[in-house]
Amino acid sequence: MMVRVLVVMAAVLVGVGAAQGCGSAANACDPSLCPSGCCDSTGFCQGGVTATACGGNGLSCLACGATETCVMQACVPASQGPVDAGPVITSINSDAGLPCEVANLLNARCVQCHGSPPTQAATVPMVSQLDLLSFAPGYPGITVAQRAVVRMKDTAARMPPVGHDPATPAEIYAFEQYVNAGLPAGSCADPIVAPDGGVGPFPTTCASNRLWTAGNAGSSTMNPGYACRSCHLGQNFQNQNPGHVGSSFRAYYFMGTAFPGLHEKDRCSDAPPSGTTVEIIDANGAVAVTMPVNSAGNFYSGSTQANIALPYTARLKSNGRERLMSTPQMSGDCNTCHTEQGLSAAPGRILIP
Repeated sequence: MMVRVLVVMAAVLVGVGAAQGCGSAANACDPSLCPSGCCDSTGFCQGGVTATACGGNGLSCLACGATETCVMQACVPASQGPVDAGPVITSINSDAGLPCEVANLLNARCVQCHGSPPTQAATVPMVSQLDLLSFAPGYPGITVAQRAVVRMKDTAARMPPVGHDPATPAEIYAFEQYVNAGLPAGSCADPIVAPDGGVGPFPTTCASNRLWTAGNAGSSTMNPGYACRSCHLGQNFQNQNPGHVGSSFRAYYFMGTAFPGLHEKDRCSDAPPSGTTVEIIDANGAVAVTMPVNSAGNFYSGSTQANIALPYTARLKSNGRERLMSTPQMSGDCNTCHTEQGLSAAPGRILIP
């Protein structure tokens, strides 16, 4: 349940050439404190992209010669142009050490300028956990990620800058929660490739080997994986309710199923870990609804109306871990997107972290 979402931070995030205290004579700048820049002679971390302080990987900054320029954190003859400084990263992949929701945010909002190497006057990359943990040049003791939160909330000089869509309250909330948690390492797997070399359709599974077989008999554990709200409204989503049998008073606004696998079969009853919950986060970034996930993986709210500020995002919490859906939504019928194969950019089921 993730998908895309953060900010295009440009040079305003960190002043070009501004010094950042990653050290002093007593605590010298080094690669662990300045992984994305270079260390100047006074023990401060620099962005490493100017002719007077050029370099990277926490090594000593170089002053480029009169006929040289700093390209990709290396001094080269001004007439030579770009050098091969390794792969250019313009999108975040599964080995970046970032949870899916954070990777999706950065891909959508940041890497346009904060790729590797940075472009459009940006001074730091934001394509990995290590990049976010690095100190922001010009802000001693403040990480790039912490500074990003400040700029997203700055209505006078926001990031993304004017001309780009601002981060939504839900996006800011999600990223700030990640920062406040200490920027823990995570992963976001690449799309699964089908045996024929294409993407999907994927084999379906049922981890519990237990299928609901009681048809439309009223129960909170009925038909896990089905588009619950659509069925209760008498609709026939994906031929799940061909008789158009409805019970609108049970068509709760937020309904869905959480599974242990991305492509679990319809009607597969997979009991989640005890205490698993789904939180609905409103348009203001506040947790507005909390729903327990029952023994079949189903969850639902207590009202047929949203009763919250829309659009919303959601967070699944289980065993001390969290998974965030960071793309704002209007419909609460979760399983109309989180099908066996996934629809509307959903990768598949709502996945228990």
